[in-house]
Amino acid sequence: MIKSFIYRIGVVLLIGICACSELDELVNADAPLTDVEREAELSIVSDDAQADQEYDVVEAELDFVIRQFEESSNARSSTSETTCAVVTLDTVLYNVSPLSIINEYTVDFGEEGCESEVFGITRVLRGKLHVVDEALLSNAQTRLSLKRSIVFESFYANDVKVEGTRTTRAIFEEGQNDLLISTLKGGKLTFFDGSSITRDADWTIEKVAGESFFEEEFSIEGNASGQKRDGGVYTMEVVSPLIVKRSCGLAWIPVSGEKRFTSSNHSIQVNYGDGTCDDEGYVVSVSLDDGDYFTVNLSE
Repeated sequence: MIKSFIYRIGVVLLIGICACSELDELVNADAPLTDVEREAELSIVSDDAQADQEYDVVEAELDFVIRQFEESSNARSSTSETTCAVVTLDTVLYNVSPLSIINEYTVDFGEEGCESEVFGITRVLRGKLHVVDEALLSNAQTRLSLKRSIVFESFYANDVKVEGTRTTRAIFEEGQNDLLISTLKGGKLTFFDGSSITRDADWTIEKVAGESFFEEEFSIEGNASGQKRDGGVYTMEVVSPLIVKRSCGLAWIPVSGEKRFTSSNHSIQVNYGDGTCDDEGYVVSVSLDDGDYFTVNLSE
C-alpha cells in the first residue's frame, strides 16, 4: 500500500513542482528586467524545481529497487541483487500491540554506479541509501501509518552529490482523507562545478476527492528554504493550496493555487488557474516583483 500511494501521489508532487522549471526558458525571453535581475529572479524557481525533482526521483528509484527486492526469489534472504543495486535487509522488528513492522535496508548502488530509469528519466546512481520502513496499525484498526526515512551516504545521481534526510509518511484513517507528508532536512545538492543548493522542505498532500483513479483530486501545501547555486538564500511558500486533478490529463500540473518564491529583494508569484482544465494547454500566470504580469502555456 505504501508503495502504490507514494508512487501515485509522488508523481503529482514531482511533476507539479517540475512545471516551474519549464518557466525558466519561457519567462526568460519575456521578463522586462536586466539580464542580472532576470537571472536572479528565475534562479529562485529553477533551483527550487531542481532540488525537489532530485529528491522525488531518488525516492521513486528507491521504491522501484525495493519492490524488485521484495518480489525476487531471494526476498526471504538478507541480501539480494536487483537490476541496479544490492539490497540488504539489515533488521526486521515486529511488535504486537499496537501492530507494527520495521524494516531497515541498505541499498548499495556500488562505487561505479548503475543505470536506473523511472518516469522516463534514466540516470546513473552510485553510493548507498540507508532506509527505514515502518508500518503502524492502531489497536482499533482504524488508522494505518506508513513511514519511510532515507539517509544518503556518498550518494550520487549523474555525478550530482545528494545529501540529507528525507522522510515520507502516508496516513490512512477511517473517515479521513488520505494524507502524504514529506520532509527534507539538511538537503544539499553539490554539482560538478563545485556549486551547491541547500534545502529544507515540508510538503503535505491530501487526497480531497475521487473514488476512481481518474477522478482523484489532490491538495498540496508546503514551504522550503535554503541557499541557491549563486549563494543567495531563498524561500518558497505555497500561499494558496495547489489543486491537481487527474481528469485534466497526465501532465499533473496544478489547475489552481499559488506559489511565492523570494530571494533577497526579488520575488516571483506563480498562479496555476481557477480550477478548470485548460483546453488550450496548461496556462499559468506569472507575476514578477517589478510589477510585470503575463501568462505562460507550459504545454508548448
